[in-house]
Amino acid sequence: MMTELLIVCLLIWVPVLLYQIGQRGFVILLIWLFVAPIASNLVERPSSNPFLQISAAEEEDSKPKRRRDAYITGETTVRMRELLEPNRLIFGAYLLVFLLAALKMKKLPVPLDRTEKWMAFFSVLLVASALLQSRRTAFGLRVATDAFIVPFVAYMVARRFVTTEDRLGKLMKVMGYMGSYVVLICFIERMIHPGIIYRLSGPFDKRGALFIVIMVVFFAVFIDWVSSNSTDRKRVLPYAIQIGVLALVPVIVLFTWTRGIWLGFLLGIWSFAFLGRSMVMWRPKLLIFGLALLLLPVTVLGVQEFLGAEEVYSRVANTRTIYSRFETYRVMTGEMFRNPMFGIGLNNIRDVLFEKRHMMSSGIRSYYVSHNSYLSLLVELGVVGIVGYLGIMATIFRTGLQVFRMGKHARDRWRGIAVIAIMLAYLVPAAFDTTLYQTWVPHVYVFVYFGAIAGLYFPKPSTKATESMKPGETRASVVATP
Repeated sequence: MMTELLIVCLLIWVPVLLYQIGQRGFVILLIWLFVAPIASNLVERPSSNPFLQISAAEEEDSKPKRRRDAYITGETTVRMRELLEPNRLIFGAYLLVFLLAALKMKKLPVPLDRTEKWMAFFSVLLVASALLQSRRTAFGLRVATDAFIVPFVAYMVARRFVTTEDRLGKLMKVMGYMGSYVVLICFIERMIHPGIIYRLSGPFDKRGALFIVIMVVFFAVFIDWVSSNSTDRKRVLPYAIQIGVLALVPVIVLFTWTRGIWLGFLLGIWSFAFLGRSMVMWRPKLLIFGLALLLLPVTVLGVQEFLGAEEVYSRVANTRTIYSRFETYRVMTGEMFRNPMFGIGLNNIRDVLFEKRHMMSSGIRSYYVSHNSYLSLLVELGVVGIVGYLGIMATIFRTGLQVFRMGKHARDRWRGIAVIAIMLAYLVPAAFDTTLYQTWVPHVYVFVYFGAIAGLYFPKPSTKATESMKPGETRASVVATP
């Protein structure tokens, strides 16, 4: 009965959603970005608390074998709840509206940029691999859609809707307020679970998803704070929100207790500070330097105190997990040569690692999962697949670098720096976990930001604003007031 009711509701509301997207697409995008962390939980686990859930660490400790074997031994049927995943439905509706508009005009209203062409190529490769090679076709299609294709569509949506400074400001405001309530949820979760090595995950099922969201929010708020302090430009977010997010996000990152996340976040901050050092006046530099000197001994003493506890040391300094990952990489490298050009099939490395779970080298057993997204892409999609994904990332990096170099105002250059910083913070942890393969909603926030910057600074050549642009100017430099 429930399934039939869901189908009826879908038939009623999908046409309404398509109409509203055609009329108020940008508003719907903002609303969804604000409520997505909670709304997705209401659909995926309707009987549970949508704001908090058991962290990944507690689940692993309570039912490790069931969690590990569920993909291999669990049922293969597809539930209606999984088909009605709201993030996929909303961005699928956006894609359908864009396609209908293109058919009506007999051409694309906004031509694809270089990044979107790479995305289209990689998406076709993902779907083909899932249909032709994946041992579990339905699950392979879900990974291809939710982990990759939906974020790519989010990039396309943001690029087409965020075309002015006003719209970018509204997008940043929504991200800032969304990040604020996620930070508050994490604070409550931390109060409920006072254990020192409890790993925060907030409203998400894993700490990696939490990191992606708060990382994008951190750099977006950082830009607003730096720009409003270095120029006469009015800040988008209230000062209290800025300070709260900038002060608490690093603490939340610390309490994820994940070394790959720490490294990615530190590299993102380092690149942000290094590239932006020339745009900060000497007084703020002196203030930041003084605060760093003040906090350094406190940080050192705090780390020493933490490492004095056996449970913290076992979490942070556990070298056995490193050796197990190397053993896993060795198994995956051997599989890579079976089909180096197109790979063994999307999501098939999980089956291979499960079948070879008893293989040991020097007393070290390999893992059930790859713990390296890039090696997984290489093994499952071959050289063609990894080149396709790196092509997407290279074009986005080029966008950020161009905005940084060509920006007429300081705020423009800061936005280009943020693209590079977010990319580093997003991609580095993927070298130590299957972050890119996870069917998480937070991937959307990363690509929405990338698409917004591309739409604001590199619109289609036929727009009036770009017709009057001088060489070396970006669209924001022409359209927006300083």
